[in-house]
Amino acid sequence: MDLRLGDRGAVDDEQSLSGGGVEPTNARVSDLDESRAFGERWTCRRALNASLTLSRGEGTTEEFTDLSSSYGAVNFGHCNEDICLPAHPRSDLVAGVYPPEAERFARWLTDALGVSGFKVLFQVGGSFAVSAALALAQRRRPGQILAIEGGFHGLGLDSLSVTTAQRSFALQETPLRQSLDSFVDVLAPGETGIDWSGVSCLIFEPIQGARGYVPLDAHWLQDLCAQAKNAGVTVIADEIQCGYYRFGDFSVAKKWGLDPDVLLFSKSMTNGLYPFSAVVYRQTLEVGIGEGLILAHTFQTSALGCYAACAVADYIDTHDVKADCRRVAVPLAEAAARLAESGRAREIYQIGPSLSFRPVINAGDLVKACFADRVLILGGGMDGERIRIAPPLTIETEALRRALEILLSRLSA
Repeated sequence: MDLRLGDRGAVDDEQSLSGGGVEPTNARVSDLDESRAFGERWTCRRALNASLTLSRGEGTTEEFTDLSSSYGAVNFGHCNEDICLPAHPRSDLVAGVYPPEAERFARWLTDALGVSGFKVLFQVGGSFAVSAALALAQRRRPGQILAIEGGFHGLGLDSLSVTTAQRSFALQETPLRQSLDSFVDVLAPGETGIDWSGVSCLIFEPIQGARGYVPLDAHWLQDLCAQAKNAGVTVIADEIQCGYYRFGDFSVAKKWGLDPDVLLFSKSMTNGLYPFSAVVYRQTLEVGIGEGLILAHTFQTSALGCYAACAVADYIDTHDVKADCRRVAVPLAEAAARLAESGRAREIYQIGPSLSFRPVINAGDLVKACFADRVLILGGGMDGERIRIAPPLTIETEALRRALEILLSRLSA
């Protein structure tokens, strides 16, 4: 995606900045985030299901169709009335003390995964979850971290070190981060003949999100995980983006029979209501961790995160999410077939309610063209060369078909 800045407003005459040729503006919200991709600053006035009402700086509004689910964080639709925080919470944040919903959700999550002898460690956001998982593995068996090329695991120094997709875009990609490279070995998808001696853990996304919704070969991954476990290496499945039915199953790792020691969830775990994550780990990983060692930080015990996670769990229990996945998959399968016939796309993956491909034109240009037609899609890939389509599972079928027609027509043009 092209990250060129657009018109950022009038120049602030209070004081000029020194160096770099950067002029100050009247804006106070930083441009050092993903908003740079849109070329001008937009404001979200309203979000409902798959519809977004956005406004420009001057206040005019436009209606958009969201085919990104906010990177898979809002799989069940924006502002879903069946998924909400309490209007008057019974508690907010009490240091070191969880609300009862924490235990209820932990039991629900481990039951949904069909695992026994596992515990749930709550964290704030996906990067913290990855960091905690790596720490557990290193405490059990110090050594190298084996990551798979094409994975994206977060923006902390350690989680970014096991990331290869789009790492060069990260503000945190500095010499400080690069000093950790010696602790990480990167494995090419499909590579065999691994020397497991000296390896602490294996971390992977079953379906690589930032790389462009590209699945790893299931049979290769099954064999890789089995080898790792036989060698005493901790296996970590990062399902922060691919879990919670983004690709049709609650957990791809469990669907593929990978039997990881740690599973990571975040994003749609709270359907965008609160930055919360879960490290679901085999309880035996606690062996050898002294009582003086803890994995804690502010807001880890926030009741709002637990309330939101339970609300999503209740929604899944009371709605036929699998049927929604099948319904959304039908127009996407039709679009995938048309893409293949047109010859305007390569490396097409339609996995349940998601679609990705490599267009013959510049992917960033296609994202911008669709945005101009009020359809929000995602770029992706190792260098931004792919397109990702991830509609909310609650999107109306006709709205999805209309948005896909815009995408296909723009690609043909």
